[in-house]
Amino acid sequence: MSAPSAKDSDQPTAAEYSRPAQERVASLTALRQYLKLKDETRKTQKARQNNTFCFVQQRPDHPSNPDPNVWMVWLNGGEIVNMGWYVYSSHNLTKEDAKANGESLARMKAIHLATDVRETPEEIFGSSFLVERAWVDRLLTQCKAKGRKVNVRPLR
Repeated sequence: MSAPSAKDSDQPTAAEYSRPAQERVASLTALRQYLKLKDETRKTQKARQNNTFCFVQQRPDHPSNPDPNVWMVWLNGGEIVNMGWYVYSSHNLTKEDAKANGESLARMKAIHLATDVRETPEEIFGSSFLVERAWVDRLLTQCKAKGRKVNVRPLR
């Protein structure tokens, strides 16, 4: 499942979103690794700040795929990542597994709120990575209402 394109007439409704189970949310260690890799590639220092992530689950878009889809919203970084239906194992997770999870997340295609959001469907026409503001607003509203928030404080 990807972000809706300009051609999507049946936008998701509030009922299609829910709070994901804990095993569908990246661990604190994985999120720290995510921030570390983002800092390395962008030459930033976000990992030295408090960061908030919000995870919201969306009902599958097709009956043949029974697994729900999870979106990760990095509130401080202005990004949305489609995590798909990947299940994280936060229990008994080794340091290496957490690192791999965080690096995998950091390499996923992200929707950058500052550059990839357009006001109208006409501005998106033909793009596979631009999204409409109405879709972003709906996702952010559902994340706030139903999402699972994870706060990542910097390590001292």
